[in-house]
Formats: sequence, structure tokens, C-alpha cells
Amino acid sequence: SIVGLVLLGGGRSTFVAGLIALSRKIALVPVACFGGGAEKAWRYMSHEPNFATEDDMAKAAAAWTDASAKAVASSIIGQCRRKTEIEDRLRRERYRAERKTIRGLIVGICLLLLSLSTIPASYVSRPGTAFSAALLVAAPLLAAMCGSIVRNTSEELQGWLATSILGAAAGSIAFLLFVAAQLATSPSILNGEGARRLLFFVIPIGFIAGLTLDAVYNKLRSQDVVRTSALRDDDSP
Repeated sequence: SIVGLVLLGGGRSTFVAGLIALSRKIALVPVACFGGGAEKAWRYMSHEPNFATEDDMAKAAAAWTDASAKAVASSIIGQCRRKTEIEDRLRRERYRAERKTIRGLIVGICLLLLSLSTIPASYVSRPGTAFSAALLVAAPLLAAMCGSIVRNTSEELQGWLATSILGAAAGSIAFLLFVAAQLATSPSILNGEGARRLLFFVIPIGFIAGLTLDAVYNKLRSQDVVRTSALRDDDSP
């Protein structure tokens, strides 16, 4: 592979070679004092220097002297060193991001398993008790936290811990609205086998709420909770 490229004079092909070197992040020293394609490449490189410093660009534009060859070699070496340092830093950042993602997914799958474990736990608890109600509440919250972590992993919006808290809040609101609708039609649903059957509904509702927490919050913000239309004068426009 090409470590670095030095351009001296030349025509269109020299200029194109310089553009290719810049696009591929190859160390480049276009000696502008000889004019030609190298000078055009230097002018273009002054706007996109990649790994070259202002000192490198100044030396490339200076008049040619006995010390110029050494300056060109040191510029190539310096650009290669900076390129390696940047690539190493990006590699470490990607590694840390991958480890963070893996940790988040492990937490997410644990939350999902805990949420699903409320189903068999409900069969050993007596309906209508505090433990049965706690299972019904915990199941969608855990599922919502899992859904928000999955969403954060795919989009990388912010830390998965903060996202899981937001997901739990969205899941709790969605859960309460769903259960409130059930209680409106069946007031005694939490006292019998209906509470156990609700788990099969509230777990996916919680997961979807966490996965789409932005949509949940936007929907809540768009609701006119306190209606003031009744306070207006009938003759008002």
C-alpha cells in the first residue's frame, strides 16, 4: 500500500493523483513552488488538509532549497503518524461503543426475561392480592425498559440507562391508560383471573411504548388535558 505521495509539477494526471490521495487519506505533499498539477493539488489541499498541519502546508508552498527534501520527508512521516493516532483513537472509541452496546443488550434481555417471568409467577399467586397487582405493574415497566434499550441500541440517541428510565415512564403511562380502559368496562377484572390474562396484553404494550417512547410523549403532549372550550362565551368566535 502507498504510505505517502509527493507531487512535483506535472499536469492533469498529477492533480488527479493528488485528489485520489486526499480521498483515500494518504499522506500527501504537493510541492507548489514548481507549479503545474502539484500547485493545483496544493490549493485544493489547503481547504481539505486531512492530516497535514499548517506548517506542512507552508513548507510545501515554500521555495525549494537544500533543506526542502528533508522537510518533505518529515511532513510525510508526520502525516502518517497523525493518521495512525487518529485511526487508533477511532478504533478504541468503536470498541468502547460496542462494549457499551453489548452491556445494554445484556441488561435489556435480563429485563425482558424478568418481565416474562411474571407470567408463570402469576399462576402461583392468588388473584386479587397485592403480589398479583405488583406483578401486573412490574411486567409492563420491565418490558418498556427493554424496548427503550433496544431502540437506543439501534439509534444510539443517548445513554441506555437514561433511555430505559424514559421508557419506563412511557410504559407506565401506556399501561395505566390500558388498564383504566379495562376497568371502565369490567371494574372487577383485577380481582379474578382477568388480572392474570392482562399480563399477556400489558407486556407487549409496555415493550412497544418503550420502543416508540418519542411517539408516546408526542401523543401525550398533543392531548388537551384541561379543556377550556366550555369556559368560552357562546358568542365568541
